[in-house]
Formats: sequence, C-alpha cells, structure tokens
Amino acid sequence: MPNILGLKLQEMEKLTDNEVLQKAIEIAIENGLQTKDVNYYTFNRFIGAVENGDYSMIDSFDCYNLIFSHYFAKAFWGDKQKDTGYEEISGISGGERVDTSAICIEAWKYHLQQMVLCENPIDYLRRFVDNT
Repeated sequence: MPNILGLKLQEMEKLTDNEVLQKAIEIAIENGLQTKDVNYYTFNRFIGAVENGDYSMIDSFDCYNLIFSHYFAKAFWGDKQKDTGYEEISGISGGERVDTSAICIEAWKYHLQQMVLCENPIDYLRRFVDNT
C-alpha cells in the first residue's frame, strides 16, 4: 500500500530508527534548520552522529528534545497551510449550518500535534522521509 509520498510501506519499514532520524535531520538542515535555532550542544551531537554514523552518543532525551522543537518542525514540515479536517461555522439559520469554512493551520504545527499523540514519534517521522 503506497503512502502519501509514493513509497511502499515495506520500503519505509526497512529504515531503522537511526536512519529515520538521520534522514529527518538532513531534510530539516536542507530546509534551513540552523545551530542557532536549537540547543547548540544537542544539535552538534546530532550533526556529529549523522556525519560519523555513530548514534551511540545520542540518548532519547536528545532525540525528543530536537524533534519536538518548533524550529525542527518548521524546517522539516514547513509553513504551508494544512487542512485540519475540521470546519468553522460562522452561523446557523433555521437549524442549518451556513458559511462553513475549513480550519487550517501551519503544517509544522499540525504535524507536531500529531507526532505528540504517537506512541513512537520516530514512526510518525518515518512516513515523511524517503528511502533514497
């Protein structure tokens, strides 16, 4: 079954959590994430891990500290508007809803909220990295 990026689920599941993190960080950096945006020490440890392929110095606190930061989310998912699936009702006439409009928020906010609800946030990120 393909996902929204056209990758087969089996291909995405082949990525380890470290590979998902590496690709997600690379995407965020390519999209403008900078050292000044996040905790300098944590960010440099991630950069070192990505460059050396050694994630042994990264603990789960560092991981969550980075991926749940607003700066990471903005760089990773961007500022485009995302339809939340909810509608705003501006009026009711005769028991009928009138003038409804979709409620949209910035994509990074939407996805950050969704990731918080996941048991394993790396699995949520996994859906957005490609397997190249």
